[in-house]
Amino acid sequence: MVSARSILGTLVVCLLVSACELEEVTIPAATPVVVVHSVINVGEPTQFVILEESLTGRSSLHYSPGLVPPAPAGEGTPIEDAYVALTYSGSGNCPRPMVQLYERPPVNLGDLGWVPSGVYSTSEFCDLSPGDSVALRVEALNGEIVRGLTVIPGARSIDIFTREERGESLTLRYGADSVWIDVDPILARALDVELSSDPARAPDGYGGTYFRLAADTMSLVFAGDLQTFEDKDEGEAVFKPGSYMNLTVAVADTNYYDFVRSFSNPLNGRGFINHLEGGIGVFGSVLTTQRFLKVIDRQEDEREGLYRVTGALDSGGVYLGEVDVKLDLYMEPVLLGGHFSAFVDGVWAIGPISTSAEGYYRYTQAAAQSGRGSFEANFMTLSGDSRAWHNIAGAPTSPSSSFQATVTSSFEVAPYYFRHFTNTVTVERLSTTR
Repeated sequence: MVSARSILGTLVVCLLVSACELEEVTIPAATPVVVVHSVINVGEPTQFVILEESLTGRSSLHYSPGLVPPAPAGEGTPIEDAYVALTYSGSGNCPRPMVQLYERPPVNLGDLGWVPSGVYSTSEFCDLSPGDSVALRVEALNGEIVRGLTVIPGARSIDIFTREERGESLTLRYGADSVWIDVDPILARALDVELSSDPARAPDGYGGTYFRLAADTMSLVFAGDLQTFEDKDEGEAVFKPGSYMNLTVAVADTNYYDFVRSFSNPLNGRGFINHLEGGIGVFGSVLTTQRFLKVIDRQEDEREGLYRVTGALDSGGVYLGEVDVKLDLYMEPVLLGGHFSAFVDGVWAIGPISTSAEGYYRYTQAAAQSGRGSFEANFMTLSGDSRAWHNIAGAPTSPSSSFQATVTSSFEVAPYYFRHFTNTVTVERLSTTR
């Protein structure tokens, strides 16, 4: 028997003699494989197939972390000049059962310049019903052929409701309510649920996913005080009071469910469930429905409640308009440090707005003794296709006091180009907690 002590002794000897030095081994670059990202979304007018080469060890200048489409899907190199086609098989009326998808224009990635999009799309595909089949054929790289097949899922009904409401828009009270999802499926394998901030009302103008779950069940209940999957002291609320949120429920086929629930072990490559022939990735299908949530809560913290922001905006002496908005402010119920979200409604220079803000309001006994607190709120406004970001920052002397604040506005006048200006407004406390 070889003991642990003898093994350790051998290792020490190896470190002391040059004969045990490790050699550098160069691993040859792998042959690229076609990677497919495509999920047929029933009811959507346009369908997409995103193609890229797998990582092979060589450097790539095409990396993009952006959302898709139109940006590339991951770290691989986008594949251009491919042949991509979808073929319909079913009992419905389909004038063109086979359509070719065409490549979208190159994408401007700023410092990286213009690169192929890797995105192929069509708006001419058939209407789809549960049980229909769609076949994918891709010819790319050195003539490699990738095939996939999905069977369209569906549902007789998708019921999403809170304790007191049903409908397209729901009000959820944090900690005192839940969200129920009940689906009567047709050829469905799983549900995929995503909760995200509403991009049109998100403070950063882009939105983000707070929670996502795929499960092989057709009924789910989410508690209103659900937290992210982290330690209690480090997690945060999934349903954020003071926010407008989108709840998307997708009824999914087997291909999609296997893709989102499996992964590739970085050591042996095992674990990923692949349904494509000649390539890797996903070609699946979903039926989606969406609900809009307004999340509220009891307002018990002394900083919570209704605030009014008033003043006038100008840029370089040019009058832009009046500001008169109300902030309905809710402290983040889990995170420490004074984080908050707030509904923002009223008039902001260019016209009426209804959006949400995020920020922090730090006011402690130490701050009270020094005479200063710290307040900062950030939100985005839309005017046609142009966006502007606003930051309100001030130093209240008490949670109930009015104070002067600086508003810094950044207008996007062209992609990656902004015009900034600063003004002063008054922040007034209108009501206490309720």
